[in-house]
Amino acid sequence: MRDYNPDQGEHRLRRILAAVHMPLYLALAVLFGVWAWRSQAGTAPNAWALGAVALLFAVLALLALADSAIVRNHHHRRNTRR
Repeated sequence: MRDYNPDQGEHRLRRILAAVHMPLYLALAVLFGVWAWRSQAGTAPNAWALGAVALLFAVLALLALADSAIVRNHHHRRNTRR
């Protein structure tokens, strides 16, 4: 019988959240980036605001990717110690 580890559920939740959020943030970054690229001068919202939102979502996607890599590394280290 395996020992119960309370961190196991936390890491599973973080993996699921990263798997959902990373593609979502990436898709939103592309969407807002294309919208900023296609926006006309003088329209609301302006291209700079849309570009800033696209950049924000791109950073969030990178953070979700980094979190996923950290959780995967922690899981790998825990399994190799046994």
